[in-house]
Amino acid sequence: MIILNTLFFVSLMIFYSLVIVGYGAKFKSLFFENDINSIGEFGIYGFIFLYFLSILIHFVLPINFIISFIILAVGIYFFFKEIKFKQNKWLIDKKFIFLFFIFLLLAITNHFHDDAYLYQIPYINYAKNFKIIFGLVTINDYAAYGHGFYDILALLSLPKISEGSIFSLPVIFLAFFIIFLFENVKKSNIYTKVFFTTIIITLCLRYYQSKDFGTDLPVLILIFLIQINLINFL
Repeated sequence: MIILNTLFFVSLMIFYSLVIVGYGAKFKSLFFENDINSIGEFGIYGFIFLYFLSILIHFVLPINFIISFIILAVGIYFFFKEIKFKQNKWLIDKKFIFLFFIFLLLAITNHFHDDAYLYQIPYINYAKNFKIIFGLVTINDYAAYGHGFYDILALLSLPKISEGSIFSLPVIFLAFFIIFLFENVKKSNIYTKVFFTTIIITLCLRYYQSKDFGTDLPVLILIFLIQINLINFL
């Protein structure tokens, strides 16, 4: 039973990764003209696109099962439509495969964050049952602890299938970011390489336990991305 549950969880994490990459590849093809294929960028763009999509939908509709199913199905369609397998060597790159399995192990050992029952699960249940309710915080103080990543969790959550697994999405976000660093380290100057090393050390010191992989991790990574682009610009 444990083996079957583990295989199901791993399959679900792979499925989520493909969906996110699909949206990221579509986003990049729509708004950027360069032909450079970066799995790290695809993943980060995918999360950003899904965030804005979830906010847009939640303004008018609750993010229910039907909407989540459509979003996942369209993401898989985008993946197979946008990703040209012959042109993407990262699909068979040994170091990416190694990183992939490392992060799968992290995701498998991931536990609910300490705030899951206080803020995350109540917000996800609210998003899946109601459209945006203005002034909700006056009724429930915990609704004030909103987070853009919660909207993504609600968007990708399927009842009885992925309710617990979606809390490993921050690990997937981290995986895309680390892959992005590996993809860019060769073409970076010495200052950026030193900063990359500092980032890796900081993440290892701060997130050394799987249960610490909460929704504050994507925020920290986005701050790092802004700093990296600023250094490259200067």
